[in-house]
Amino acid sequence: MKKLLNGVDEELGPTASVKLLVSLEAFRKRLDPDSTPRRRKRFQRDLNALLNSNIHLRAAAKRYLSKEINRHRKTSAALEKRVDRLIKQLERKGKTRVK
Repeated sequence: MKKLLNGVDEELGPTASVKLLVSLEAFRKRLDPDSTPRRRKRFQRDLNALLNSNIHLRAAAKRYLSKEINRHRKTSAALEKRVDRLIKQLERKGKTRVK
């Protein structure tokens, strides 16, 4: 959640209103790694409501999440290629069969 808050903050940029920045800071202060599942769920609902309450926050969250998705997509594609190479190496050595 901290990464999400920081990412949205970065995507808002320097022209963001003080009100939005104060709202994000208030959520940062509410972060508690020792919270119960019920409190975490409440925090997630409240954060979701905040991000959807303002067009600038919603757009910043969308930009941040799009970048994260693309980063993970590239990482998974690279990992898949590596696994394919390892499987082929093992097949050549006769140590495995592909089903």
